[in-house]
Amino acid sequence: EITEDIQIKARVTGNDLGGNIYKQLAIQDASGAIIVAVNQNGLNGYLAEGQEILIDLKGLHIGGYRKQPQIGAPYNGTSIGRMSKDIWMQHFKIVDWKNSTKVEPVDFNTIYNNMDANCGKLVYLDNVSFKDADGKGTFAPADGSVATSGGNNINRSLNESFGGKEVVVRTSTYADFAGMTLPYDTINNKPAKCKITGIATRFNSTWQILIRKSSDIEIK
Repeated sequence: EITEDIQIKARVTGNDLGGNIYKQLAIQDASGAIIVAVNQNGLNGYLAEGQEILIDLKGLHIGGYRKQPQIGAPYNGTSIGRMSKDIWMQHFKIVDWKNSTKVEPVDFNTIYNNMDANCGKLVYLDNVSFKDADGKGTFAPADGSVATSGGNNINRSLNESFGGKEVVVRTSTYADFAGMTLPYDTINNKPAKCKITGIATRFNSTWQILIRKSSDIEIK
């Protein structure tokens, strides 16, 4: 539990607009980034990407879920889960309703070797391709043809290596782009190079990229 009078002023980098981030916000400032877990749907309705918010942390809890730092409430006595909507409404305010400034993503190549300091940040990965891309497979089929990595999420590995660290793109079967075909070069019959933008979270020692919406995927 956070018992001191501490506040965070940061901008929203990820919400539930595209259906791939569930009951969470990703926020970031010049010093770093973190996930805020809130038991509420439709967070994007009042917290758009780029919206600056002020969070009063006293009385909230901070900890990890599979080593990903989160602000929220205790979960099963072992990790941090979602705080209630009522508690959230008492602990945050929007700094400026009229103006929002979207945070620019950083090159994943510059941060992948320092997971502790950078998990939760908005990043981009350029000139990457998906191992499973064959012109038919989608990001997250819900028909059971691809094993989930827990819950309703499917991990897709990349062909590229980042310092020997495992990197996966994690997509919910409920995401708006779950049925989108993995980028594939139909002329040369091979996985297509693309640029993806998303929130770089962690699951223990594995990097997980959470794409926010279909426009975060740019095929070269």
